[in-house]
Amino acid sequence: MKKILVTGANGQLGRCLKDASLAYPEATFHFVDRSVLDIAKDSSVKQFFSNNSLTIVLIQRPIRTWKRPKVRRTLLLQRMQ
Repeated sequence: MKKILVTGANGQLGRCLKDASLAYPEATFHFVDRSVLDIAKDSSVKQFFSNNSLTIVLIQRPIRTWKRPKVRRTLLLQRMQ
């Protein structure tokens, strides 16, 4: 079974992914926000990954552009088989 971590769970894309995850019962999704996993802090990331075994990690973070400052990008950080 695939275990998928999605950060930014309370954002627009995170909420959409929560809805879409219902179509994939064969996968276990872990939706987290900054209060659970602060990806800017090494200690938070190390502790989270030491306690959780994951297959796929999706990290959402804001990117700044001169045209659209609130554009979000989803990064596929790690995929283990």
